Amino acid sequence: MGGTDRSFAVAELVPGIDSVGKVTGLEKKGTFEWSGDGRQGTGEFVKFQPEKSLKIVTQVGKDKDSHEFKLKPPGASWASARTNVK
Repeated sequence: MGGTDRSFAVAELVPGIDSVGKVTGLEKKGTFEWSGDGRQGTGEFVKFQPEKSLKIVTQVGKDKDSHEFKLKPPGASWASARTNVK
């Protein structure tokens, strides 16, 4: 996945995120900046298993949300998503 693909995937998966930039990588502890719904924040890739799962944490100020996705192989739609607000 290239930087543009990662940005597109996160923006498409997480409600309220319209754009993503400065993606450092999908590996654990990779980070990104995002904006949407009049807010700006940061995010971190917690876990990524290609074609299996993705877990990220987004943050605005002290507000952190955890987002987990079960992925399907290329060409298939996303299987499911779960968001935990902390």
